[in-house]
Amino acid sequence: MAGPVRTNAISRRNALQTVGSGAALAGLMLAQQTPQVGAAGSADNPIIGAWMTHAGSTTGGNVQANLLAFMPGGIVMHAASNFPQSAGIGAWYDAGDGTVVYSLIYRRMDKATGAYIGSTRLNARVTVAPDGNTYTSPFTTVLTDPDDNVTTTGTGTSKATRIVATPPDATAPAAAAPASAPKTGGGSATAYTQRLGDG
Repeated sequence: MAGPVRTNAISRRNALQTVGSGAALAGLMLAQQTPQVGAAGSADNPIIGAWMTHAGSTTGGNVQANLLAFMPGGIVMHAASNFPQSAGIGAWYDAGDGTVVYSLIYRRMDKATGAYIGSTRLNARVTVAPDGNTYTSPFTTVLTDPDDNVTTTGTGTSKATRIVATPPDATAPAAAAPASAPKTGGGSATAYTQRLGDG
């Protein structure tokens, strides 16, 4: 009796090992067949920063001046004050081929009533110049109604220049102090203003 029991136990163990190996192999094959999404928001990507852009599209008409900010972690924001359309917010990732892909969503409102009338989605691919200070970007736009039905599509191109932090000009003359400005710390009002101007 002891012999057959042991044989059955070994057989069951071998079967489980075979099933486990097969599942691992199937998982590996599936992973190889699944498209890989680019790394979102790599902290060393040259796209990170603030940009001044000029874009023209078949749906937007005239060239538009915009401000974009790409942040680590894959968030992109379009700062705008262009009612009846909201500012844009979206996501970006490194495509792994020297380009960056990003998408922005805007909400549109009726100019007269302020009622929501649909969204605009912008999908773009950016190529940052070797110096890291400019980029070009072809893009597409998709406009939808409040029920997300597509109403209009378009294409366009954007060119951008990086916004670089610049210290105030230390050689610029300080503004004249108001006549009523109080004296502080034993110094004159003019000296106080100069210290602020040097700030």
